[in-house]
Amino acid sequence: DINRAGSLYNLIAPSKVVSKGDGEWNNYLLHIDQENNEGFLDFNGERVLEFPVNGPEWRELIDQSPFGGQPAFGAAQTGYIVLQEHGGKVAFRNIKIKELNRN
Repeated sequence: DINRAGSLYNLIAPSKVVSKGDGEWNNYLLHIDQENNEGFLDFNGERVLEFPVNGPEWRELIDQSPFGGQPAFGAAQTGYIVLQEHGGKVAFRNIKIKELNRN
């Protein structure tokens, strides 16, 4: 399911379901490396996604998604992080953003 926890929303489904139960905290590590065209998501300590972050493979993912008609979608290399929910009760904690050295 390309809309479940651990997905790259509407682009790629997670390789496995590792969500914790109600009342438990999930943990995500999202890594984006523009220089090497690599992105991955570790969800509760397990790698559930690997994906390109630019170039023709990235564009193909977008073109095959509901965002395909939007040429600017996914084109920015900097911007905002969005936390999303779909009408249920949700909480976020310990959000950290770390820019890594390129050296």
